[in-house]
Amino acid sequence: MIPIYAGILTGLTGILTAAQPSGIPEAPDLPERPGIIVIVGVDSYSVDGRRFRHAVEAIEAARPYSPPSETQFGINYGYGAAEVEAGCLATGLELTVTLDQVYPRWSGYGEASGMSQRRWDELLQQRRDHETGHARLAVHAAELIHADLGDLGVQPDCDQLQSRVDGALRAALSRLNRWQNRYDSATGNGDRQSGFDIDDYIASLD
Repeated sequence: MIPIYAGILTGLTGILTAAQPSGIPEAPDLPERPGIIVIVGVDSYSVDGRRFRHAVEAIEAARPYSPPSETQFGINYGYGAAEVEAGCLATGLELTVTLDQVYPRWSGYGEASGMSQRRWDELLQQRRDHETGHARLAVHAAELIHADLGDLGVQPDCDQLQSRVDGALRAALSRLNRWQNRYDSATGNGDRQSGFDIDDYIASLD
């Protein structure tokens, strides 16, 4: 019997998108990678107001210490541990990236003027671009984790293998948090998102 170590262990590879409310951005377009599952959930909070500026004021009242949108992420792993002559080897490694995104939803959008609707659409597009960047960074981190764990090779025993995997995952998540914080700083939490090249930023990461 091969013991299984897992946060989440599944046989699927791809991107799963949860149902989302109408009137908010769609889930981000993300690359598919072998051995990595991405699960995306998109939710919203309602804001009122007859005009665009009223809706923005409602966002500020609802989230006085937070940006208008956010992406929370987690990375879990699953693998089999095979006892071999030299020790213990990880097999069937898979990672699951969970992404939970939250956006404002303007209840007065349908009754607003065309100008207010356009400004709201521009705001949501800016927020979607920013949150997609956060999601891209999480998937990139998962790719690197998958490669690092795949290179662990045979460990003296399965307990040491588990310890090495846990340590590698903690280090990678710490690195990802630094990347996310630098991204927020560079884009002003999305306020300066226009013109920011997420591909160049990912390519520059250490």
